[in-house]
Amino acid sequence: MKIGLWILTFLAFAGCCFLYGGYADMALVRAIHTSRNPLFDRALQWISDTTAWLSFGGVFVLLFYAYRTRLGIGCGANGDSHKKTYLSEAVILLLSLLLATVFVQVFKSLLHRPRPYEVYSFIKKLSDAGGGSFPSGHTADAFTVAAFLMLGDYRWLLVLFVLGWAFAVGYSRITLGVHYGSDVLGAVLLGCLSAWVVRTLAGRSQLLYEKDYQR
Repeated sequence: MKIGLWILTFLAFAGCCFLYGGYADMALVRAIHTSRNPLFDRALQWISDTTAWLSFGGVFVLLFYAYRTRLGIGCGANGDSHKKTYLSEAVILLLSLLLATVFVQVFKSLLHRPRPYEVYSFIKKLSDAGGGSFPSGHTADAFTVAAFLMLGDYRWLLVLFVLGWAFAVGYSRITLGVHYGSDVLGAVLLGCLSAWVVRTLAGRSQLLYEKDYQR
């Protein structure tokens, strides 16, 4: 899964650099937006709206499992270690999402990129959107969760499901007329990096703790 994450990160970086500000970026959002089937607009809006709920909801799910193991429900002999794992995972996911949010807001403030519907009259705004266009906050949150799972010890079926959902979120933001393709790819990059940075720092701090404990 880690190799797949780095391949995804590299492709997102390369695609963002290629598309950003160019004719292909405009042509892509035009092709996707204007060729959409209006019957699916409501479904795409729903997918887009689930981002915050599912992203930060994952933190509460992990906290719930930590609480269950604290009570000794379904934890077996290793209840304490499972509790610490679920609790630490919840903290890592929350910090990853917060870091991604910081990255997104910094780039939005620095670039002030207009959204597609603000520039092209043939693009309709079909979803809520605020601030600059680059990068997509929804997509960044979704891929932060996906990268968090890819870097952790989670079932591959869950990882594939969340990864598919993250791609659907990114696609919906383009289809709904509020983001360019480069906005989405830039968000994929930031989401993956956010999860990796927090997991790496968390892992190093745990390693230092174990060394100190052994002394």
